[in-house]
Amino acid sequence: MATNFSNIDTTLVGYKDLDLRFKLHPLYGDIAPVTDLVAIKNSIKNILLTRRGEKPFNPSFGSNVTDYLFENSTEITKYSIGQEIEYSINEQEPRVKLTGILIDEDQDNNAYSIRLDMIIVSTQQEADISLLLKRLR
Repeated sequence: MATNFSNIDTTLVGYKDLDLRFKLHPLYGDIAPVTDLVAIKNSIKNILLTRRGEKPFNPSFGSNVTDYLFENSTEITKYSIGQEIEYSINEQEPRVKLTGILIDEDQDNNAYSIRLDMIIVSTQQEADISLLLKRLR
C-alpha cells in the first residue's frame, strides 16, 4: 500500500533566537524568543553591525560596513558598502540568498538607508530587511 506524503512540508525548518530588544515574555517573565524569519533578520543585523574582529574567539565574524560611514558619500562608497554586505552575508548566513541590495544615502544625517531583498533557502520565501547605518559622532 502506497503512502501519500504530499501534505507534509519537509522544507520547513524552525529557527529560534533571543529577542535582542530583551522584551519579556508576557506569560513567563523571561526573555521572549523570536522564531523563523525574525530570528534570521536578527542574525543579519548582528552580522552587519558587529565589526570583524570584535567577537572573541571568532575574529572572522561580522563585517566592516561601519568603516565606510566616515568616508565621503560617493557612488564608490555605496558600491563598497554593497560589496561588503554581500560578502558578509554570503559567508556567514547560509539560511538566506541575497537577491538585491538597495543603498540610499542620507547626507544630512550622515547615514545610509539599506534594504536587503532575500530568499529564505529552506522555504523559498521572499523577505526583506531594512536598516539604517548611522555615524555616532
